[in-house]
Amino acid sequence: MVAFETFKHSSIVERSTMLNNIADAIEANLEQLAIAETLDNGKAVRETLMADVPLVIDHFRYFASVIRAETGTVADLDGDTVSQEV
Repeated sequence: MVAFETFKHSSIVERSTMLNNIADAIEANLEQLAIAETLDNGKAVRETLMADVPLVIDHFRYFASVIRAETGTVADLDGDTVSQEV
């Protein structure tokens, strides 16, 4: 709850920086996190090292960048569902 209270009052630039800092920390500990993930779920360390953890880093960097862009678009996903970017 404490992180949410802090994060919701931070600026877009601060949020983007925080997300990039998380990605940096994950990247700096890539091998250790890949081993921990392998021990947790039983996948081959090659897979967690080369795919799973790098994708986590990529997701944090992606959201750190898109949080700075306000597009205000709506896209139809199917007949009943839309995706809204504010």
